[in-house]
Amino acid sequence: MGGSTAVDTALEHPDLVSAVVVSGVGTSEPHFADPWTLRTWTAWQAAMAAGDLNAAVDAFTLFVAGPDRTLDDPDPYLAARLRDMTHSTQSKHTADEPDLRIPVRDTWNRAARIDVPVPAVNGAIDSPDHIGMAERLTRTAADGRAVSIDGTAHYPNMERPEAFNKALEPASPVTSE
Repeated sequence: MGGSTAVDTALEHPDLVSAVVVSGVGTSEPHFADPWTLRTWTAWQAAMAAGDLNAAVDAFTLFVAGPDRTLDDPDPYLAARLRDMTHSTQSKHTADEPDLRIPVRDTWNRAARIDVPVPAVNGAIDSPDHIGMAERLTRTAADGRAVSIDGTAHYPNMERPEAFNKALEPASPVTSE
């Protein structure tokens, strides 16, 4: 969600950004085809629509593991931390609130106009949809590059923060860590 917000900001207010860092995301108009991603995303969205905060947090937390692991595989701290962050954020919203989001349209066509650096730091074992959208964004933007961090899924910044930060250095290679 943060990556797509950053991309939307670069599209709508390019004067406010000097770079856009994404991780497992393209734009705020995602496309999912992978069965695991579709199931997980649908479960999260359905729980949010039903106002079931606990089920929404449970579904969203699955992104820590990615499609080929269980929540027992990564450091348990990661799932607990994401669960706390998700609960804290989503509990601030209720079904009674008006939806004040203003969708940004035509993001994929407009992404070619992003003229600041767009590094994508992906988890090598994230879903193919998430990795694919981030890589598509880096190919579309004027100055994009993609780096994958081995052994991480959707949150390489949380699983391997040192490798994530190193990947953002200007001379960082565009290959797996």
